[in-house]
Amino acid sequence: MTTTARSEALLSDLLAVIHRDGGHHTSDVGLERSVADAIDRVLSLRQDNDEHQTTFELLERRLARLEGRRSGAKHTHTNKDAGRNLAG
Repeated sequence: MTTTARSEALLSDLLAVIHRDGGHHTSDVGLERSVADAIDRVLSLRQDNDEHQTTFELLERRLARLEGRRSGAKHTHTNKDAGRNLAG
């Protein structure tokens, strides 16, 4: 297999993975359109991933704050109970 043929086979395999179709999209629309569609798909997936990551990080911070409040409330409660026990 020549280098060019091997490169074309690798590109076809990559496009089939991106389009999740075993190569049907490339066969239907041609290589140039398939590459353009694959680029659009990958960019869209990256944007979605970035948005999900941002949402996840915001939720993580919110959870940490809530856990901190809950932990702080427990300490306050514990300290009040300890004060009562010492005074009582």
